[in-house]
Amino acid sequence: MTEPSCLKDLEENSFDIYCKDGDAIMLPNNIPIRDLQIFRNQLLSRKAVHEKRVSEASKNTSKPSATGIAGPSEQQQQSKPLQNNATNQPSSCNTKSEQLSIAADRNSEANQSPLPTASISNQAISQREITVPSSEESKDKMKHKLEGTNLLEKIDTIFHKMSRYEDKKLLAKALAIIPRQELSVKVAKQLEDPSSQSNPQLHTQELLLTELLKWFKTSFFSWVDKPQCPSCEGPTEYVSESPSFDESISRIEEYKCSKCGIEVPFPRYEDLDILLQSRRGRCGEWANVFTLLCRALEWDARYVYDVTDHVWTEVYSIRQKRWLHCDPCEAALDTPLMYEKGWGKKLSYVIAFSFEEVQDVTWRYSSQHQEICSRRKTISEQELIDKILSLSRKRLSSLPPERTQFLLRRRVEELVEFLSPPEATEEYGGRTSGSNEWREARGESKTVIQKPMYVWKPSPASIKNLKFQVEYSTTLDKYVETSTNREVSGWNRGVYSAEAIFRKEELDWKTVYLARTEGSAVGKIEWKFNFESCEAAVSQIQVRCPFTVYENGTVQWFLCDENNCQKIPDGKEFITQPSPGVTEFTLRSELGNGKGNLAWQHAQLFRQSTDSTDFIFSIIFTLKPLEGNHS
Repeated sequence: MTEPSCLKDLEENSFDIYCKDGDAIMLPNNIPIRDLQIFRNQLLSRKAVHEKRVSEASKNTSKPSATGIAGPSEQQQQSKPLQNNATNQPSSCNTKSEQLSIAADRNSEANQSPLPTASISNQAISQREITVPSSEESKDKMKHKLEGTNLLEKIDTIFHKMSRYEDKKLLAKALAIIPRQELSVKVAKQLEDPSSQSNPQLHTQELLLTELLKWFKTSFFSWVDKPQCPSCEGPTEYVSESPSFDESISRIEEYKCSKCGIEVPFPRYEDLDILLQSRRGRCGEWANVFTLLCRALEWDARYVYDVTDHVWTEVYSIRQKRWLHCDPCEAALDTPLMYEKGWGKKLSYVIAFSFEEVQDVTWRYSSQHQEICSRRKTISEQELIDKILSLSRKRLSSLPPERTQFLLRRRVEELVEFLSPPEATEEYGGRTSGSNEWREARGESKTVIQKPMYVWKPSPASIKNLKFQVEYSTTLDKYVETSTNREVSGWNRGVYSAEAIFRKEELDWKTVYLARTEGSAVGKIEWKFNFESCEAAVSQIQVRCPFTVYENGTVQWFLCDENNCQKIPDGKEFITQPSPGVTEFTLRSELGNGKGNLAWQHAQLFRQSTDSTDFIFSIIFTLKPLEGNHS
């Protein structure tokens, strides 16, 4: 990407591909031609509208309003955001290119006027709040205005809290808490693993971030659905909540003990110093502290706010030169589509905040951009852009020039990324943090049916050795064909089908296994092996498929071919000779039963320690040359 002389003006225009003197930004080669054409046409269209509007505005003078209050000056008229015919209704969001080019036609006039400030924006918001509706204005329109005002105020409020992540005393305290040596040792072991060398995405920062997420979830922070009664340690039930006048508390939730009846308050703390001590809460507290820890490690980090009631963190990858999604509640890294595809969220506005800038990152978290646009009705796209720019520009003006240039370049690269919707490359499960009852109430506990339909076939090396062996390690979450060391990463990428199955990592007990999803009565999983085009026949099959059950949980294993199915006893090593001429085999497991809310956990496949590197599951096909083919 080139560095034009007008790079300092890029911040003016959200995705500011508009520069003077013929300068331009070179877009990455992988941007589709169609997107570039749409973007170009939108810019030309907006430019024509802008020139016409400026021409008409220059012919008019300021006139008094119907209420007798002086109207806006000519400069204010020219700076007024474009709006639809319906007053205060959101502007069109048909394509990403249109959204990104909304402000491009305002480049020259924006450079002529002073930077917008938060106080000016707040004044405009206040005027909207006290506007008296006309007789034709419906309650729905007033509700819509109020929602828009609340969203803009929320963006203001969160942004002005970002300085807390730069407090030197807090950063030093947070850094002292992180077990850096322990995490670094784990990273070093992974870097020494030969298999990691084949993955160009692996880097010390990403590996350390992964270990930090695991440690944070398992050893540092605790999840609280409902507080426990401090008197009798009994369960509590939600009663109500009220605002707090204490700046360190966002609100206070009130609960009542089901046993002794006393009231139990649960303050939702925002004070990071307090949270570093209490180490408990829900996603708000988790994201707040995790973002602080990332800043303590001197990573560029952002606090991400989703209006559908969730928050998380983003960390900038130095090597990949892009922002990585990090959800400490789920110990999830770089899986931005998990909310839409796994939790079933209907996203609309997702805003990222740091001390230096604000960014609309909704487009990173959805592959359905048109559907997103249809839900963005709270405020116009122009209002959102103006708010983001006014906050970011004011903060950028106080930074050193070198840092400002870096942030502007990075911002453009990020906005280019948003032009193309991300593709879902894997299946996503529902939310895992919080109780099943709590997740069900929020509609975030999704049961996923994964059907990659993967079929294992022997390699030429396996046929030559007359042995085809496939192994799986739950800890490493990968399969290996031993003859060639060919790997398939991810348990679900090596199965033919799976229903209501997921990989569970118990970070507190340091164990990992496959289990059925919570709330599912039965979980099913099967692997398929095909020897149809193989110049050898299967003479023997040996299976090692361990499982663990608790209470009355059950696990059943079946080995099937084209003619019949055999039940594998006790999941121990099983050896069988198939019928002559059979070329396709299926290994299937069914998980069921169990007791109580943890019934899903009472039937487990391939349970092993997170410190283990053993391949616990194995299936070996002994081969023999086909008759008449002994070469």
